Formats: sequence, C-alpha cells, structure tokens
Amino acid sequence: MTALTLPSPRTVRNARRNAAALAELIRDGRAPAYNGPQSANGGRCAMCGRTPPSDQLYQVVIDSIADTGVLIGIGVCHRRYLGRALRALLARERSLNDPARTEGITRLEEAIRAIA
Repeated sequence: MTALTLPSPRTVRNARRNAAALAELIRDGRAPAYNGPQSANGGRCAMCGRTPPSDQLYQVVIDSIADTGVLIGIGVCHRRYLGRALRALLARERSLNDPARTEGITRLEEAIRAIA
C-alpha cells in the first residue's frame, strides 16, 4: 500500500484538520476499504504522528484500485477525530439535498459503520 500524506503536519494539534481532510478523501475515494488494525512496523499515526503503544495502526485504504491509504492511531485518532469528522461531513452533505452526492453519502455512512 502506498501511504498518502495528509495536508497538515503530523502533530496532535493538527489531528483534527487531518481527520477532516481524510474524511473528504474517503468521500471522494474509489472503493475505499477499512482493513482494521495492522502491524505498525515502527510507523506512526498519519494524523497526529504518535507511535502507537500497541504497535498497531488502523488501516484505511482510500483508493483500492491504486492501493493508496493511510495508517492512523487506534482509539483517539480513528474513533474520536475521524469519526467526528465523518459525521460532520455527512451532515453537511445531507443538508445540500443534491442527488449527485448520494454516492459520497453512501461512502461516508459505510465508513462510519466500519470504524464504530
């Protein structure tokens, strides 16, 4: 898997911004997949830059066709920050009442179910 770089530097303060950017990538991605906990192999969270204490990161594949994705921390980053960003983006997408956005809404709903 090719790792994506999120727009803001990997710091605890920027984790929310990176989560919002990741939520948009999930909405716009081609066939996103949620592979769950994977071995960190010395890697760090793509959103906050922390080393995971359990030596596991949660893998989110943004584009299954090109095999690109991110590894994020389990717990705070993947449930709290990413979950909150996905729900906020889903609420914004639904409020637009645009039939062209149904595919993105479906991806967001799937992502929320997968990480919960």
